[in-house]
Amino acid sequence: MSYQYKGPATDEAVSADEDAIRAKLASLARLEAEVDERIARIRNAPVFRARGAMPSCGTHSGYKTHIINKTLVCAPCRTARALYQREYRARKVAA
Repeated sequence: MSYQYKGPATDEAVSADEDAIRAKLASLARLEAEVDERIARIRNAPVFRARGAMPSCGTHSGYKTHIINKTLVCAPCRTARALYQREYRARKVAA
């Protein structure tokens, strides 16, 4: 079996190859954008407890939930945290 030289590639063949490569690149770009979007959704998803009701605001647990979920801590939770810390330090000194 001998190899026969068929001459330079035709413009049509090169154009078809370029179109196929461009299509693959576009597909990869769409896939990359979808992956980036999923990662962003996972990173920004709030953290929920597996069991039980969510702690209510105005409690130390409510304060911790704000911190875990990376949300702005409300005034009642801030006050509850301050009271908890004050009582904790008093117990620690008394012990």
